[in-house]
Amino acid sequence: MPIYYYYDTRDINGVETQFFHESRTKVADKEFQTNMELDAQFARPFRLRKILVFIPPVLTKTDTSGDATVDDNIQTLAKEGVIELQIGTGRVYYFPVALALVSIKLKGDIEFAQGTAADASYALLTIDKGEGLDVEIDIPAREDFKFFIRTKTSITISGVKVVLVGEE
Repeated sequence: MPIYYYYDTRDINGVETQFFHESRTKVADKEFQTNMELDAQFARPFRLRKILVFIPPVLTKTDTSGDATVDDNIQTLAKEGVIELQIGTGRVYYFPVALALVSIKLKGDIEFAQGTAADASYALLTIDKGEGLDVEIDIPAREDFKFFIRTKTSITISGVKVVLVGEE
């Protein structure tokens, strides 16, 4: 069976975000956001082999006017995040997001001083290619498919991409 990749990009806002529930014809950014052919279903049987969760590179800043919450949000996602996956009315699977996250790495650190409140430190957080979470789940064609990322604490992270790697 050939390898196929399904992807969906969403902003995580709050404690629960659903992925793969809208087809590319319904979402605003079409195939740039998702390649799902159907809403919350696969058109053909799909054997899910791997789950990858990508967080886009972010530039974080600390100063008197800086907002360090992006660091806190990423840390919360890694510590608390749970993937909930359900196929039809059958079994519900729970996996820690930390196992599916590709690693986040401090790429560089820039510090400058102007003698004002604008003095700051910047850090560029980037993503290294990770191994992702290996699974073995068969998803029948046209069976309802639910995929959520949940956290106990409310977070905001823009542009989170989930990739499902498997065989059709």
